[in-house]
Amino acid sequence: TVTIEEVSGDATATANADGSVAITAGTAPEYTVSYSVCTDLGRCAVADVVVTTAGAPVDPTPVDPTPEPPVEPPTADPTPVPPAEPAAGECVVREIDGNVELTWGEFNGENDFYHVRVDGDWRTSIAATASREWIDTFPLTGAVYTVRSREGGDRVDLTCTAELPGVPDRPTCTITTLAGGDVRLDWTPRDIENDNYQVRIDGRWRARVSAAGELSWTGPAGNTGHVIRSDENGARLDIVCQ
Repeated sequence: TVTIEEVSGDATATANADGSVAITAGTAPEYTVSYSVCTDLGRCAVADVVVTTAGAPVDPTPVDPTPEPPVEPPTADPTPVPPAEPAAGECVVREIDGNVELTWGEFNGENDFYHVRVDGDWRTSIAATASREWIDTFPLTGAVYTVRSREGGDRVDLTCTAELPGVPDRPTCTITTLAGGDVRLDWTPRDIENDNYQVRIDGRWRARVSAAGELSWTGPAGNTGHVIRSDENGARLDIVCQ
C-alpha cells in the first residue's frame, strides 16, 4: 500500500492501485514528494523523492517483507544451586516436599554427639563426625528445634524455629466447662497417620481416643493442665488445650 505523505510547492501526487505514484508538476522547477510504502505484514518505510520532470511515475521503494526473527530470552541455568552450609553456631530449617530439613554448623568444641530435640522431646542423636543434618518427616509449623551438644559438664543448646509455608499447621484443642465440674475437650487432627490420641489431665493418662472417630473427650476437669498427646513412630506431640 502506498500513501502520499507530503508534496512540496504546488505539485500534486496520486497513489495508483498498482503501487505506483503519479505526479503532476506545478510551477516550481523542482519539488519533493514524500510517501510511505507498507506491506501486508504491516511493515512500512518512508521515502523522499526529488522530482524535476512532470508526470513521470515514481516507483515506490520496496520493503523487505521478511519479519525479523524474535529475540529469544536468556535461558536460566537449570542446575540447582545447593544451599550454603550453616556457619559455626548457626541453625537453619528448610521445607522440602512437606518435610523439614534441619542443618547446623559445628559448635561446642570437641563433642561426640549432637542430640536433636523437637518441642523439648528427644528425637535422635547424630555422631559429630557425621553429616550435621536431620529430616523431620512429621513437621509442624512453629515447632522449636534444638540441637544439644554435651561435652563433659558443658551443655550447649542451639535453637531454631520452623515458620514455613509448606509445613502443616499445629493442631489446636479447646476446653468447654460443663455443669457439675466436667470439661469437654475438642481438638483438630494431626496431619499424619495417627492411630489414637491420649488424654492427659494434670500430667497423668486418663483415656485413649481413636483417631478414626470424633476427636472429643468429656470428663472431670484438672487443676494444672489438659493435654492431648499424639505419639506416632516416635514423633510425639502434646497439644495443650486452652
